Order: sequence, then structure tokens, then C-alpha cells
Amino acid sequence: MKANSLCSDGRETAGLSTARAIQVNTVGPSTIVSFASNQPTNAAKRYRYYTCLKAVKCGWETCPSKALPAAELESAVVDQIRCISTDDGLMQEVLRQSRKSVDNGTKELQQQLKQYETQLARDHAEIKRIASMLQPNEPTLARLAEINERTAHSELELQQLRIRMTELESSELVDAEIRAAFGDFDTLWKSVSQREQGKLMEVLVERVEYDPHDVAISVSFHRSGIKTLAAKGDEVLV
Repeated sequence: MKANSLCSDGRETAGLSTARAIQVNTVGPSTIVSFASNQPTNAAKRYRYYTCLKAVKCGWETCPSKALPAAELESAVVDQIRCISTDDGLMQEVLRQSRKSVDNGTKELQQQLKQYETQLARDHAEIKRIASMLQPNEPTLARLAEINERTAHSELELQQLRIRMTELESSELVDAEIRAAFGDFDTLWKSVSQREQGKLMEVLVERVEYDPHDVAISVSFHRSGIKTLAAKGDEVLV
């Protein structure tokens, strides 16, 4: 999702209070570079900014962005969130992100399930083979005990993976949850303290990516944060 200066309905996205709770990455041809928020100690002038960690470690010439002004960047993120409930394109992008994240997580869990199931099949075959022996020796019995222990562990892991699979599938967002979470975001944002704004960003925003080529940002969200905000509203800040 790219930040724009106007919502789809033409409403201006005026700057809001900064949050300080976001993780910013800059996207290049093949890399994602993290930025760290910095707060000068000079009390007379307090200009916060995000500094490219790669530039700090490897030299400023290694990062095209070097530093990003914090206030402008954070306001752009907040403005984009404010637009979601009225911009079908942004809403569909949030749904797409959710679907993609769930699909990727499901594939990873399925791979782990397959690995444990394959190992269990081998272990059960080995247990059956040892059980068919008339007089197994001590090393064989020790081997049997080891396999039984590993089998118990694998079965427990399988149970946990299936639970995680169910939880992941139920975590995919639906249109109504997004509308409920962001429908009155502007009012909520303006009614809470700066500390609470920071907490709200921690709950909602997983990361922000800045594209120096297009001079645009994209925001990725925590699915669980959107669900929580949709269900509890401002109680999420308690």
C-alpha cells in the first residue's frame, strides 16, 4: 500500500501526532535494510529521524536513503491507516496481505507436519521390527527406548502444529473486521495520548517499507492486532 497525500474521497490527510512504534525498512533491488529511530539529545532542537543501519555500519554510500525524517514518515503511516476504511483499494490490499501471510504460514506448517509424519512412519516401522524379535539384545532395547521417546515427542509436536494450523486459518481477516477496526480510527487516534498512540501502532503495524525509487511507503499489519482492535476498540489500549 503506497501512501498518498489524499484519501480516495479527496479528503486531505493532515499530519497527526507521531507514534515512534514502527519498524521501517527500505526496499532496494534485492535487499531490505532496517532503519532505527533516533532522538537527538539537544533539547533546543528535537528533530527525530530514522537512520539506515546499513549506512551506519558500512558507509553512507551503501544506502540510497541514509536517513528519513521521523515526523513526516510516521504521519504518512497514520494518514494511510486513516484512509483504509474509505478506500476500497487499500482495504483490498490489507485483505491480500492477510491472505498471503496465512498462505505462507500454512505452507511452512505443512512442511513441518510432513517432516514429523515421515519421521513417525519410520519410527513406527522400526518399533514394529524390533517388537517382532524373539530375544532383542540390550543395545536393541536401548534403541527401542530412544525411538519411543522420540515418537512421543513427535506426536506432541504434531498436535501443537495442528493447533497452530487451525489458529492460523482462523486468523485470516475478513472485510467486516477491517471496517470495524479502521472505521473510526481517526476519532480514536485524536482522543488518546501520545503514549497510547505508540501502543496502538505497536498493536497494528508489523513493519513499514520505504521505496526510495518511487518515494513511497507500504505498510504491513499484524492480523491479530486488527482483529483485536475490531473486537475491543479502545480497550486494546488498556
